[in-house]
Formats: sequence, C-alpha cells, structure tokens
Amino acid sequence: MSATPRALLAVATTALAFASLPSGTAAAQEAAPSVRVMAFNVEQLPSVTRAAGTWGSDRGTERAAAAASVVRAENPDVVVLGEAFNKYAQAMREELRKVYPHQSALVGEHCGGSAHWNSYAGNCSRSPVVVNGGVTVLSKYPIAESHQLVYSDSHRGTNDYRSNKGAALVRLTVEGRPVWIAGTHLQADETGAPVPETHAVRLKQLAELRSWALGKSGARPVIVAGDLNVEYHATDPRDGRAPTGRVSDDVTRADTALGGRISPQDVREYTYDMVGNPRAKLRDDAKGGYAKYRNRLDYIGFINGDGPAPAQRDAKVIGYEGLPAGGDPLARIPSDHQPLVARIDLAG
Repeated sequence: MSATPRALLAVATTALAFASLPSGTAAAQEAAPSVRVMAFNVEQLPSVTRAAGTWGSDRGTERAAAAASVVRAENPDVVVLGEAFNKYAQAMREELRKVYPHQSALVGEHCGGSAHWNSYAGNCSRSPVVVNGGVTVLSKYPIAESHQLVYSDSHRGTNDYRSNKGAALVRLTVEGRPVWIAGTHLQADETGAPVPETHAVRLKQLAELRSWALGKSGARPVIVAGDLNVEYHATDPRDGRAPTGRVSDDVTRADTALGGRISPQDVREYTYDMVGNPRAKLRDDAKGGYAKYRNRLDYIGFINGDGPAPAQRDAKVIGYEGLPAGGDPLARIPSDHQPLVARIDLAG
C-alpha cells in the first residue's frame, strides 16, 4: 500500500527537524568543530614608552574603547590580541569579559606558576627592564588548558630583545571536542637590525612554536593566529615600499618553518596600511621611505598535525570605516593594524 500524502508530509517534517537540530544535540555531534577567529594587534604599547612619547603609547583609553567596539561588532568566537601590553588593554579585556569570559594570561607576564598556566617553557625573563609579550587569547568557549612559550630567539639589536615575546596555546572545548589555538607575535623588523637577521629569527620562532605546540596537542592540528611580521606582499624599496602585486617568498619560507600554512586563503587586503590608516602613517621615516607601504602582517593559519588539515573560509580584513566620524582620528582609530578574521573548520 502506498504512503498517503499526510504520511509523506510527516516523514519530510521529521527529516527537516532532525537536520536542523542545534549543534549541541547528539545528532549534531558528528559535525566537525568550527570556530571564527580574530587576530588583532591593538597597539597598546608598554607603559614605559609613554615617557618617551612613542607613537602607540598615546590615547590609550580612547583607542582601547574603539578596539573593544570593533571586536563586539565583528563578534568572533575567539580573539587573539597582540600588543596588549598595558593597563588600557587590561581594562579592555575586562570589559570584553562579558562576551569572552574565558581568557588566557598575558604571555610573558608571569614566568611560572600554576595559577596562570598549565605549563610554561622558554626564555622567560624576570628582569625589571623586560616587558611582557603582549599576547592573550579571549574565548567564548571554555579553556580546558593553557600553556605559555617565550621564544628562545630574539634579535639583540631590537626592542623585542627586551620583551618576553612568545605564544599562548589554549585547548578549547567546542561542541564537546578539543580545538587547539596558538596566539603569537613574532620578531619585528627595526631600523638598525639587518633584515636578513630578523627574518631568520622569525623562522626560528615559527619552528620552535611548531615543535612545542604539536608536543602539547598530541600532534593534533593547531590553529595559529597573530601578528607574524611576515610580509605577504613583495615590496618595491625604490617606490616607498609599495606592494608589487607578487606574493612574497617569505610566505613560503614561513609555511615550511611552521609545518603548515600561515595563509590558507589568498587575502590581499592590508592589515598594515601606511597609506590609508592615519596611525600607521606615523611610522614613515623622514625621507618618506615607507610613504606607500601597505602590506599584510597578520595571519590566521595552522600547524599540520597527524590528522587532516583544517579548512579556512570567509577570511577578511576589518576596516575602520564604520567607527564614529569626527574628533581626533588618532584617538578614534584603535590601532595601526587592522584585524583579520576567518572561520576555521576542523576535520571530523
């Protein structure tokens, strides 16, 4: 006997209801975890820079509030903050705790202690002239574990030598399954330090991050987010360091050192724009050698593990066009960097 229309409708309705069950139900447990991640260098420099009048130490309260509004508007699941060195960044983190109740400690602020990290490793200095590493992870999901690494290598001729730069590695519980995320900030290029030498330090840091993170994750893939200081676009030094349209060879070298991909998607927007961002413009030298400098320095990628690599989609750079107009643009714009967001799907 054939099914009646009423019976067919009941079957279809049941199937639709089953397919739309929320992700926390037993039926949805087979789905792979998916998280939306933001990497945001908020340019809140150490308090010691205020006495020197260093750009990046100015307008801390206003810029922290603007940065928090950008995070809330974009509403990612996880936020990796870089250059969150000072009290203004700390106030921002506390304000965002309403949305992101699960937060790691600040990398390099504490060189030990089970109250702050499940484990800690690397070259962490307790010297009063060494500042913290400025990186922290904020999450909507519970943090089951958090681990700190302070990089063994930094360039002696740069300010990074006086900072406990490293990585915060967290294990989140997403839909009942583990998701590993490392937030980091790598060695920067600075005037007076040979670029080949700072590039070499970054590659060593990426290799150290890879070995350490995979050891903690049990060789599960690890999402990596932050300011890697790797130029995505090759630049023309004869034309104010303008982008040439070619992807830099440094990206391939960084992928190899990381054992994964720093940029799974071809995102050609700029996270550091000395043409369009008034705060970044301040970094140009007296000769205008960086007048046309625009590049991507911030990334969301992954370290390959023993299992299938994560997939990335919907990666984009967030502009500041939606912020309230008027007033002091150097106070209204939160940072000399623009944040990057992407959705990461982990294999089942």
